[in-house]
Amino acid sequence: MRLHRKLSRLILVPGWLWGAVTCAQAAPAGQLVIAQGTDAVTMDPHNTTQMTAMQPFNFLFNKLINRDDKMQLVPELAESWKPLDDLTWEVRLRQGVKFHNGETFDANAVKSTLDRVKVAGATHVSGGFTTIDEVTVVDPYTVRIVTKKSDPLLPSRLAQWGAQILPPAYFKEAGEEGIALKAIGTGPYRFGQWRKDDMLVLEANPDYWGKPPEFERVIFRPIPDEFARVSALIADEVDIVVNIPVDFTKQVDGSNSTYVAETLASATDVFIMGHDKPLQSKEVRLALNRHRPSETHRYAVPGFSPTDRPGCCTH
Repeated sequence: MRLHRKLSRLILVPGWLWGAVTCAQAAPAGQLVIAQGTDAVTMDPHNTTQMTAMQPFNFLFNKLINRDDKMQLVPELAESWKPLDDLTWEVRLRQGVKFHNGETFDANAVKSTLDRVKVAGATHVSGGFTTIDEVTVVDPYTVRIVTKKSDPLLPSRLAQWGAQILPPAYFKEAGEEGIALKAIGTGPYRFGQWRKDDMLVLEANPDYWGKPPEFERVIFRPIPDEFARVSALIADEVDIVVNIPVDFTKQVDGSNSTYVAETLASATDVFIMGHDKPLQSKEVRLALNRHRPSETHRYAVPGFSPTDRPGCCTH
């Protein structure tokens, strides 16, 4: 969950991260300060699955495909995609997009990125892309992706974490170590400075291809202590706080200047049952699921959201 200080200006942050109060605003103004529990460990989006890195990366990078607020697939750097046969997908790319360093986004950037992440074990995210066999540049703004076997979920893979597109010339020049220290993408904000365990500063990208950024800069501050994060919010030192225990929600939501915001998430809860009798019987497991009291589970697995919400472990 996220805790927000109520703001008079618009907060529209890219991706699935935040929800907030809105009003019209013509140009970037001021700054947005976001407090997290830890700092990012790297600026390389392909070599971490750390949540505190994922959040700023949604400001810095784009993927070919993304998901809207209803979790439906929508175009991002891709304009369209379609299967040509059981193994081949064709993706048409958005034109006129520049990386933060001035490189042109094109089919070569897509091929370079997918060639990197599709190799098993090459990056932290490669496990999600190993069905890709070959990426071919058809023309500057068209690529064809051939899979090792029929993969109807390929568009979803191109929308998942790890599919952020990197600039090939910068990657070749900076190498693995360089891109781990300075992020360059096509997103609405560009890398400003990173003082490890102090702050990560992102600056508005004036050449962004999509909706103009709402703030001149976005600052991520690591504040490990949960109480200190909430105190910083109430003291007006930060605008958004993430990953707060449910114990704090009433305190924050009851304030005149702060509130708790909820968002959709694509998380999955897995409950592992033993294989001994009687749980090895499918009928027994179904019976347990049908007759478990949701309200009891609400207290066993405490949370802020309604227990009947789809996707909730008590639904």
